[in-house]
Amino acid sequence: MNEAITRLIQCMRSENEIYTKIYEVSGTKQDVIVKGDVKGLEEITRKEKEFVSELIAAEKERSKALTQISVQMGMDAKSITVADIISKTDSPFFKKVLSELTAQLNIALQKQRAVNKTNKTLLEKNLNFIDFLMGTLTQEKENVTYSNAGGDGKPQQQVNLFDKRA
Repeated sequence: MNEAITRLIQCMRSENEIYTKIYEVSGTKQDVIVKGDVKGLEEITRKEKEFVSELIAAEKERSKALTQISVQMGMDAKSITVADIISKTDSPFFKKVLSELTAQLNIALQKQRAVNKTNKTLLEKNLNFIDFLMGTLTQEKENVTYSNAGGDGKPQQQVNLFDKRA
């Protein structure tokens, strides 16, 4: 079982490193979004996809290690948690390392959620601004059937920067 727990620890360390990289890239993404750098955003998105692929591979390995540990402990593989392993292992070293890694991963996930929330807000604001600009630039003037100046009420030709029919 010690070998499986050691493998689990390696997987958790790997996941923590990947989350750290994702967090760093996400922080850079904020600057790129604010600047409106589309090419920079594309590059960051490509990097994030690579990290997510690495994370998926690490998660598969972690799942295999958990399954092996669950068999050795006589527990259900689908419901076993790191907390279960910590409570059932006799090794103070494994208890300490697994507890620390769990805490580090939780912190990394909380930080990532906060950055993602900020990035989402920035993107939404940028999209709302673009929608506003497009609406302003392509806005049609309403047909008026009367006028205060005593005119004939015919709609006037409006010049727009963009033709919305395009």
